[in-house]
Amino acid sequence: MNILDRSTRRFTHFANIPTANLKAIYYDKKRKAMWIGTHLGGLCRVDIATGHVTTYKHHGNDKHSTTENDSPAVEPGMAL
Repeated sequence: MNILDRSTRRFTHFANIPTANLKAIYYDKKRKAMWIGTHLGGLCRVDIATGHVTTYKHHGNDKHSTTENDSPAVEPGMAL
């Protein structure tokens, strides 16, 4: 995934997204992060400042993991 910084007109490439099949993107302005819903790759949070990608996936009987790995929508206030 590439993100364009309009002020510098430069792209930043994020290679740690687990799949190329992206379904939804939400920019969290308050936290300067991108939330990316994928098809079977889980939900990803990209820290724009550091480039760090955190992926949240469903893990069997773990009630604290996401409900599934398909994330067709990303909205403010959604629970993981």
